[in-house]
Amino acid sequence: MFTAFNSLQNIVSKIYKEYGYDSLGETSILLLYFMFGVATFFSPFVIRKHGYKNVMFLSSMGYAVYEGVGLVIAFWEDMPKILGWVFVLAGAALCGISASMIWVAQGAYVSEVAGEENKTEMFGLFWSLMMSSQIAGNLITTFVLGLVSNTVYFLVLTALGCNCVSMQFRVRFFSSFCQMWKTKLVSRN
Repeated sequence: MFTAFNSLQNIVSKIYKEYGYDSLGETSILLLYFMFGVATFFSPFVIRKHGYKNVMFLSSMGYAVYEGVGLVIAFWEDMPKILGWVFVLAGAALCGISASMIWVAQGAYVSEVAGEENKTEMFGLFWSLMMSSQIAGNLITTFVLGLVSNTVYFLVLTALGCNCVSMQFRVRFFSSFCQMWKTKLVSRN
C-alpha cells in the first residue's frame, strides 16, 4: 500500500501538470496532510468503537481511492477541469482521514500484539518494512513511468493499492507472527 502511495506522492505534481492541472498535485498533498492532522484528533474514538483491524482495513481503502482518482484523470483526459479538481481533492481528503486512522491503529495494534518485551523489535521490523516501500516505490516510478504512459502507471499503482486492501483481510497473520516471535524470544532466555 505504501509502496504505491509513496511512489505517487513523490511525483503526483509532475503528472497532474502533464494533464493540464497546474497546481493540483501540490494542493492535493497539502489537503491530504491537513486532513491527516485534523482527523488524528478523532482517530482514537473511531478505533475504540470499530477496532484496530476494521479501521486498518477501511483506512487502506482511502489510499486506494487516492491512487484511483489519478486513474480517472488519466483515462478521462477531456474531463472538465473543475470536476478533475473535485475528484482529486475528495480523494486526497479521504486519504488524509484514512491515513490518520491507519497510523494510530497500527501503532496501537503493534503495541498490543507485540507485548512489552517485544515492542522494540516489532516496531523496528515494522519501520524497516515501511521504509523499504520508498525504495520499491521509487524503483516502480523509475522503471514503469519511464517505459509506459501515465495511465499505465496509475493502473499499476491502483492495482497495488487494491491488492493491499485485500491483504488487510490477513491482518491476523501479523498477530500470529508476533506470537511466534514472542515464543522464540522467551525460549531463548
